[in-house]
Amino acid sequence: MRRYDLISGAVFFLLGTWIAMYSWRLGLGSAGEPGPGFFPFTFGVILGVLGLGIVVRSRWLGREVKPFWAGERKWRAVLLAIALMVGYWLALPIAGFCLATALLMASMYRFLGDFSWKKSALLGGSTAACAYILFAILLKVNFPRGPWGL
Repeated sequence: MRRYDLISGAVFFLLGTWIAMYSWRLGLGSAGEPGPGFFPFTFGVILGVLGLGIVVRSRWLGREVKPFWAGERKWRAVLLAIALMVGYWLALPIAGFCLATALLMASMYRFLGDFSWKKSALLGGSTAACAYILFAILLKVNFPRGPWGL
């Protein structure tokens, strides 16, 4: 497994470096007016740093990472997450952003995070409220409105 981590980490590092180099040529712009290369450059740097982290962890720290897909429970979790996202996609135009997002997040916290129903509802509602404040109020993004206009 360490060999695969080394290879994948090196590929991510090289790919991230390549993306950052070529996006630099497009122009980064400024913080107030980002240029066409700003997003790809940021993505390339993040990808390169993460790839380098994988290489360092597997090569010099000698830690082997347990495969994510090991065990039947992980497959069920992935399939459940996909089903919840499809349900969210279907509920979004009917229930609106706030209610659909709160239900999605509460379900994910409950079934994938093993939280209690009370904590899941609190976290799901908080997550939806924070997303609504950030995107709808501060960034002025239009979302589907639900039965209560939210």
